[in-house]
Amino acid sequence: LYSKNDGTKSDLTADRVRLLNDLGFIWSRRTNTWNENFQRLVGFWKEHGSCQVPMMDDGNGGNHDPELISLQKWVADQRLYYKRQIA
Repeated sequence: LYSKNDGTKSDLTADRVRLLNDLGFIWSRRTNTWNENFQRLVGFWKEHGSCQVPMMDDGNGGNHDPELISLQKWVADQRLYYKRQIA
């Protein structure tokens, strides 16, 4: 049913695809990463009451937490994507 890039048959059968789909398997790594970042933002919002993730460095020795830096970049990217759509 499914073939590899070289044309040979894959081990991924229709039954295996169905089993993975039944588990809610996410086929796109990009979608999975977005969902993970969204859940991190939900956790931040629950803890801080807003989606205003601190900037990477506020000039006063601010945020040096790699997790927060990563989340802040993702949030900034989401805002940029939104602005591009409505501009």
